[in-house]
Amino acid sequence: MINKLHKLCLGDNEDNYRIGSNTFFTNDAGESNILVTDYASAMVDEAQNAAYVNQHVSIAY
Repeated sequence: MINKLHKLCLGDNEDNYRIGSNTFFTNDAGESNILVTDYASAMVDEAQNAAYVNQHVSIAY
């Protein structure tokens, strides 16, 4: 299961997202943001690598 985000944004891939277990990632301003394209890439990466099987996963910058 993927944890919620504060903001899902449009734009070109930045490819510098963080993916981790049940940690809620935020930036210095306390925001949890990611681009739709990077969010999709992270989900595919997790599906291929199975690093967090049966765990909550957080994805953000």
